[in-house]
Parts: sequence; structure tokens; C-alpha cells
Amino acid sequence: EMARVFAGEGLEICALSLPFFKCDLRDARAREEQIESLRRVLEQADRMGCRLLRGFCFWRVPGEPLPALEVAEAYQAVTPLLRDAGMIMVIEADPSVNGHTARDMRTLVDAIGDDRVRVLWDGGNLLFAEDGETPLAGYALLAPLVRHVHIKDAVKTPDGAQAVKVGDGEAQVAQPLRQLATDGYN
Repeated sequence: EMARVFAGEGLEICALSLPFFKCDLRDARAREEQIESLRRVLEQADRMGCRLLRGFCFWRVPGEPLPALEVAEAYQAVTPLLRDAGMIMVIEADPSVNGHTARDMRTLVDAIGDDRVRVLWDGGNLLFAEDGETPLAGYALLAPLVRHVHIKDAVKTPDGAQAVKVGDGEAQVAQPLRQLATDGYN
């Protein structure tokens, strides 16, 4: 029904924003449940004509090193499903997950090493990571991998980042949008 309504309005469903792999990396049962759920979502996405699915790289454990090899191993069960369905998983940086900075996100996607796993770039999220890059610097690190974009804005305060109206914060929204256009992002 959603596909019919959207098509009737001339709207394309560009991505499904799933909480995929927003769970404990070391919880085998949770990982398997996520993969089973993904199988169902792949069918739904296909019916809606959608080729992008948003995902994550598991809850981050502050103070622990980036578990790039473990994350890459977990994604080995996912990439064949994506390939068979003709879908791409775009991984989002988020302060609560591994890959919360552009630097870490680049490391994770490179470790996964499959063109079916790319990046959802949201420069505003980088402001919520204490050690995050500026949004423009983060984009520069991830540009070749970006397949989907979210836009938000925030300001850093002594109590942490606070969301604000787009354009009123520190996300440098205009510059990355211009760079996306220059880079041929559609």
C-alpha cells in the first residue's frame, strides 16, 4: 500500500532507515535475530522499489578499541543477502555505535570490504561525538563511500551537543551540500 501511495504522488522511497545491527556485537542471538529480520525487510524493500537500507556497526563500548575485524566478520553474513537482493546497506555514524567518527567509519567500511556496504553521511552526527571531526572534514574522509545523506545540525556546548534548526549550528550544512553536488551525488 505504501508503494502504491508514494508512486501515486510521484515520490520515490530512497531508503529504509532500519536500526540494523544497533545491538551488542558479542550477542550472537541478537545478531542472528537482526539477520532474520533483514531477510524480511529485503523482501519489503524490493516490493517498494527501494535499494538502500540503513544500518549500523553495533553498540560502541567506550574505552575499548574499534572492533573492526569483528564487525567485518559479522557483516560477512549480511553481504551475500544484500548482493542477492540487489541492495546496498548504508552505515550511519552515530555517537552510540562503532563508527561514531568519520575516521572510524572509514576503517569499518574498508574492513568489511564489500561494495554492498557503504556510508550514510550525516555531518550533524559527528558533532555529537566528543572526538568527531568537523562535518566538512568528515565528509572529505568518506566522500568516495557516501551513498545516502541525512541532514541535521547541532551546536557543541559544555554539556554535550544540542540539536538546533538546520543552518543555525556547526554542521557546516551548505559546504558539504555544495561538495556533494560537485562530486556528482544524486
